[in-house]
Amino acid sequence: MTPGLRTGEDVIQGITLWYSGARISFAKGTPAYVIHSENDDRTSTSAKPAAESLLFLDAVLAPEFLSALTAAQRESFAVKVLRTHVMDVLNASLHSGALPADLSALGDAARRVLALAPNVAGILSRREARIIGGLTGTAVPERLLADLAVLTDYRRPTNVLPASYRQLLHREAMPRFLAAVAFTR
Repeated sequence: MTPGLRTGEDVIQGITLWYSGARISFAKGTPAYVIHSENDDRTSTSAKPAAESLLFLDAVLAPEFLSALTAAQRESFAVKVLRTHVMDVLNASLHSGALPADLSALGDAARRVLALAPNVAGILSRREARIIGGLTGTAVPERLLADLAVLTDYRRPTNVLPASYRQLLHREAMPRFLAAVAFTR
């Protein structure tokens, strides 16, 4: 666990376990982890500045941690951070009236993650890449909010097709991701 964080303190622990080579098994038929709606004091769902929500990046982007990962692992992790953490923090920020400081922190985070694995921009879906491009360029909150609103509508080609067609069958590209999700249900 990363000490001193209100949220994201478990990211480095989870990534370390995931890339450890240890066997990780899903216990089918057991209760799922659920964030209950009546649990208003959960820190990961409370409003906070984007910079605070992304503080975990200092630990996971530290050279001593990254040096233990292969290039493919860094790429996979970069996709996960952009797809999950950055998009979730962006969504929360925009719905709470994103301050310029939030968009700046998100842009900095996206640039740091892209520097970790530059190929990731082509693996993301076209819409994801457009959102990340907006964060690293000139963010237009209304455009980002519109893109986020339809991001999980997988009937839209821009949400499924990778930004680079060469990455269509990449293991982290949306077509393979969606196929894996379909097979686990």
